[in-house]
Amino acid sequence: MIQRIQSVYLLIVAVLFTILIFMPSLGVIPCKCDLNCSIFLQSNFLFFLRIIIVAVSILSIFLYKKRKVQIRLTIFSIILISIYYVPLILYISPETFFHFIIPIALPFIGIIFSFLALRAIKKDEALIRSLDRIR
Repeated sequence: MIQRIQSVYLLIVAVLFTILIFMPSLGVIPCKCDLNCSIFLQSNFLFFLRIIIVAVSILSIFLYKKRKVQIRLTIFSIILISIYYVPLILYISPETFFHFIIPIALPFIGIIFSFLALRAIKKDEALIRSLDRIR
């Protein structure tokens, strides 16, 4: 299970989003106050979305025998990670000055590792199908 490379990729995604659970997503400085005043965006929606992404990634690791379900869950994880950026983009308005902090890049890294896991799962599926044709 863990010796397969896609399991390692999915584990990295789960670890990234576990780290994100405890960190703010975006630092926002309202223009009407001084630059020392900073507000961090942290909403319940983003918190639950992070937990769901961790759960889907871990579940996908343990479904290594059901590769088609694993592919669907990985695609679902990529969609959820993409949805994660929507509230962040909607929160930014012309009246605010925002500065990026490190956790804003972690979901993008998670998308990359999810794509790598998806590619490896599809490669395994193609290998199994080719071995079934030989028999």
